[in-house]
Amino acid sequence: MKGLKERIRSRLSVSVAEVGGQHLLHRGELGIAMVSDSQDTLEAVAQKIRSLIESRGRVEILNAVVDFHRYP
Repeated sequence: MKGLKERIRSRLSVSVAEVGGQHLLHRGELGIAMVSDSQDTLEAVAQKIRSLIESRGRVEILNAVVDFHRYP
């Protein structure tokens, strides 16, 4: 997970943290945060993150949740 976190962080300039599954050997859960004034930009980066994770070949995404929050 450490290598994956660093790869995502360095290539896409987002915040990444392991937020669950630290006690499991073959599973983990990442939390990723980013800020933009455009939802389209956030969606594009979210897709790049998914593609980057899937391109490793050794990692399978079991579930992904994307939330967008707009502040007045």
